[in-house]
Formats: sequence, structure tokens, C-alpha cells
Amino acid sequence: MKKQFFMLFEKHAGSNIIKYRLYQKAVKKQLTLLREADNQIHTQPLIDQQTELY
Repeated sequence: MKKQFFMLFEKHAGSNIIKYRLYQKAVKKQLTLLREADNQIHTQPLIDQQTELY
């Protein structure tokens, strides 16, 4: 029974691990994009921020 479970697990885990890795990459990419945008906002002069808001 246990052996069957592990065989099933391995069968499905292969594709899931790949999906998870891709998901991780996507999340990392989003975080770096957000961080870069955040840095740009903070480095811009205050006047630029105010004109963008209105």
C-alpha cells in the first residue's frame, strides 16, 4: 500500500514540482518588478509624485 502511494506520488509530483518552480520564478519576477517600481517612486522628486497623483 505504501509503495503504491509513493509510486503515485512520484508520478504526479514530477509535473507539480515543475509547476511549482515556474510559479516560484513568476512570483520572484513580480517581487523584483514591484521592488524596482517602489525604488523608482522613492527616488523621484516629490513634485513628480504629486503631478502623477492628480
